[in-house]
Amino acid sequence: MSQHLDSWLASATLGLALSERGRIHDEISAHVTDAISHQTAQGILESVAEARAIQDLGDPQVARAAFQRTCYTLSDEILLEKLLKRSWCLRV
Repeated sequence: MSQHLDSWLASATLGLALSERGRIHDEISAHVTDAISHQTAQGILESVAEARAIQDLGDPQVARAAFQRTCYTLSDEILLEKLLKRSWCLRV
């Protein structure tokens, strides 16, 4: 994977739970790989195809906002952990 895609993914998944980051990383990486393969099959240089595929993902901050509305975040994880500890303490 390229440094550009790594950078895009790091920005787009900032603040998400680690499990969500991994899932999104795998899905986006597969999507970009498919896009590169499709374009190189049409005779486009791999470096150009990769740049286009990453550009087609759009702004990583816009993606981050969408992911944070629909995915499990670090804040969610912290809150759930606190609630579970509190619930556990109440049962004892």
